[in-house]
Amino acid sequence: LELAGGIEVSLERKLVGQIVARLEAKNLDIVAIELRRLDTDTLARHYEEAENWAKAALNYADASDKAKNRYANTSAVEFCSSALNCLDKVTSFEAETQRSLLTRLLESRGQIRSLLGDNRGAADDFRALRKLAEAAGDRSAEASSFNRSAPSEIYAGVHAHALDDALQALTIARQINDKAA
Repeated sequence: LELAGGIEVSLERKLVGQIVARLEAKNLDIVAIELRRLDTDTLARHYEEAENWAKAALNYADASDKAKNRYANTSAVEFCSSALNCLDKVTSFEAETQRSLLTRLLESRGQIRSLLGDNRGAADDFRALRKLAEAAGDRSAEASSFNRSAPSEIYAGVHAHALDDALQALTIARQINDKAA
């Protein structure tokens, strides 16, 4: 596709993403703010074309939240998936920032998939969320992810897994309560 000026759309997106990144690097925030008024999904695509993976991931995550708030759930899942794809390529985030965004995206996509009736997809997201919680040693988040995946697995027809997950959630919750006592 070509624009009126003869520039291909993909090249334009890449250029806009590079321009915004350079303006921000030079602390020219006023101009960058004006460019940021573009829809977050449009801006995310620009950053993605410019291979600015961190900003693309963050903007796709924001686009997903906005779509979810408008009940545009299919778009929200697509934006979450795009954010996760970009996040896989990010090398500039600190480990905690990466984990926090990954948690946010997996939790959100899992919830939305569940609403859309994609229970296997939701269960997959909640399992990935559980592995992330396990790696971080966050027992509360681990119990929560077991608890979230159980209903998705029931609706997906995987009853044995659902029962195991519910029991694991209960076991971890008891362990947490025993330590607190």
